Amino acid sequence: MNHRASTLALVLLMASCSSEPPPPAHNADSPTSASADVHSATSAAASATAAEPVASVEVPPPPPNTATATATAAASTGAVTKIELRFRDSSVPPQYHRSYTITLTPTKARKVVDSYGDVISDEEAALDPKLFEKLVADLKKLGLKDVPPKSDGCTGGTSRSLTVYEGSNKTVQVASAKCGGKETGSLAAASAWISEVENAAPDSKALKPSKPAKP
Repeated sequence: MNHRASTLALVLLMASCSSEPPPPAHNADSPTSASADVHSATSAAASATAAEPVASVEVPPPPPNTATATATAAASTGAVTKIELRFRDSSVPPQYHRSYTITLTPTKARKVVDSYGDVISDEEAALDPKLFEKLVADLKKLGLKDVPPKSDGCTGGTSRSLTVYEGSNKTVQVASAKCGGKETGSLAAASAWISEVENAAPDSKALKPSKPAKP
């Protein structure tokens, strides 16, 4: 009886020694587990980003330059867009010198008065487009040719110059000079037309400098 009990105890002891321990339980807080979770999350996010298509953004074209487009169109049709008349005063002391430039467009008239380049006044007013068209038509009827002024040995005096634009192109460039009571040059034959241009411009009081009082 004792022999059988000893044999049974030995068998149980051997079975206990040969059995393998159970695998360790998964610990969610362990560093290895956290690293694996982060890697899985990063891979999933990368896959989602790669799967989503990137929406294309269409950039609208820049707006056209209206002023340039208008000038180009005017030049291509031969329409006058600007008239520039310049008057240069005689050589007198600055306080009495009055030169001026009149610029006409289909809708505006501008007059800039200066004394040897120093601007004294700069005025602008609205212009009737029909009047501008009339001035252009009358100028074309004159058929001015580029005839340079003659000095004939005269010094001093005054001068005028006219520039007509079609867009950015200068289509007319003529001038005249007045010295010793005689005016020569292309604009000498356009005195009536010049008066119309001057009447269309703002009336500037700066053109009338006060004269020195007599002693």
